[in-house]
Amino acid sequence: WDKTANAGFSSARKDKLYIRVDESDDRPDFDSQLHDDDSLLNTVKKLIDIRQSNKALQNCSDIEFISDGYPLVYKRKCAEQTVTVIINPADKPLTVEGVSGKILYKACGEAEINGEKCSVGGCTAVFVEE
Repeated sequence: WDKTANAGFSSARKDKLYIRVDESDDRPDFDSQLHDDDSLLNTVKKLIDIRQSNKALQNCSDIEFISDGYPLVYKRKCAEQTVTVIINPADKPLTVEGVSGKILYKACGEAEINGEKCSVGGCTAVFVEE
């Protein structure tokens, strides 16, 4: 996954590739992703670290959907921890009642806890530890 022909995946001619490779000059590659704190590669690494560091986000925890519509709100729970996840896919900010605690992670926008309310910016996801 680099800047060479076929992104380094194959030395075959372009017309012989099973899956087409992005040909643009600014296509992502490992080296540029590694050195960009906001890259998809580093975002995935951060999410893996958050999941491994928080028992409520691991595979044996319970899940309770608070809202399965808009916005999507659910809680992940285990004996040691509860984490509320809020996903706001719309471009408008919103407020979710009954959420308090510490923000563990936010993606793509702003989020803030005020008492028992969490304000979430448009196109934003947030994880809140209770």
